[in-house]
Amino acid sequence: MQVLCNGGMGCLLAALYILDVGVGELPVNFNVNYRASWLSLGILGTFACANGDTWASEVGSVIGGDPHLITTWKKVPRGTNGGVSIG
Repeated sequence: MQVLCNGGMGCLLAALYILDVGVGELPVNFNVNYRASWLSLGILGTFACANGDTWASEVGSVIGGDPHLITTWKKVPRGTNGGVSIG
């Protein structure tokens, strides 16, 4: 489910880009290609967010300390969503 949520928005934006612009590559230029520029930056942002989420959950569970839930600061098992650690 997490993979679907992380990659779903990027795939949706990519489909909108293809429907609006086509398959070709365009440079990010808001004066000439306004919608294409926003869509391409949105795609880049969603996959950057998914990459950060993956690194945080995988690396954090290996080298992090005891995680605490970010809302209540109670200890939680490693890999729990919303768990953060200092180490």
